[in-house]
Amino acid sequence: MLFLRSLRLRLLALILIPLLIVSVGAMTWQYRQSAQSAQIVFEQKLSIMTLAIFRDLLATEGENLSPVTKALFEEASGVRFFYHVKGPDGSFVTGYSPPPRRPPDVALQAKQPVFFQSSHRGKPVLVAQLLERAEIDGLGGDIIVSVWQDLEQRSRFTAGLLIQGMVIAGLLVLTASLVVVFGIRIGLRPLESIEKA
Repeated sequence: MLFLRSLRLRLLALILIPLLIVSVGAMTWQYRQSAQSAQIVFEQKLSIMTLAIFRDLLATEGENLSPVTKALFEEASGVRFFYHVKGPDGSFVTGYSPPPRRPPDVALQAKQPVFFQSSHRGKPVLVAQLLERAEIDGLGGDIIVSVWQDLEQRSRFTAGLLIQGMVIAGLLVLTASLVVVFGIRIGLRPLESIEKA
């Protein structure tokens, strides 16, 4: 009954309810954008690292990673990465072993990193694999470079982006609500004066 009688409450509801609906829609959109951004960022990092590791293998004849590549890994130290290199004869060359398994429906293409989700030590991971033909230490054939990272870390990155968006949206809604409340109070003063008269 109070809601039906109070012009102030009705105006507040008419203005704030659509604002809240738009805010929820904006936060949903922000979450999707954050997830897509996180996926693009981490896929790019994995792709760059596979190429850097392959380049190092050719430069050092499969010995170890160069200081430049190690620096690249350290630059991404906020997120832990793992790598594995399989030599032309199918042998282990360097990195962590064993690498995550590639699903049967994901086909490797030469000179083009492929991405897939798998598991490593019981944790879900995102994997980039690169297939290249090369010669290492006198052996020629296919070399497979695998680089992977925990999906939990990507989820935390996405959550961080979402929280930033929610804080900004919350501040905007709060500011708009205060402006509306004070605007209605000030705007309805002439009507209250007329009503009293």
